[in-house]
Amino acid sequence: MKTKRFIQYLPVLIGLFWLLPLFVSAFSLCPNIRETGSLGAYGQKLINLIDDIATFIGAVGVGLALIVIIIGGIKYMTAGDDQNKVETAKKFIVSGLIGFAIIIAVEFIMCSVAEMIES
Repeated sequence: MKTKRFIQYLPVLIGLFWLLPLFVSAFSLCPNIRETGSLGAYGQKLINLIDDIATFIGAVGVGLALIVIIIGGIKYMTAGDDQNKVETAKKFIVSGLIGFAIIIAVEFIMCSVAEMIES
């Protein structure tokens, strides 16, 4: 029964893993930060460094959060009637969502710092 249920959702999981790079590569809260020219060379390098770090943290963090959410979904689908497994799966999903929110907050803070340095 569990195997049939897992096989039923397998195309959805494959689709999510296939779309994961698309979600990660499209993630940036400050896309126009590199287009400034009012700072000197060192100030612009600092802003570019902050933007690179924020983009890297965002891409890796969002990717990991999505993977944790997907693993939680798989655990939830295969849990059956076992309440311990259902609770563990729910904790995975909630942890992934909290991680996603934290990564977005970190990205927003780093972009805000870059914009403050710029002005």
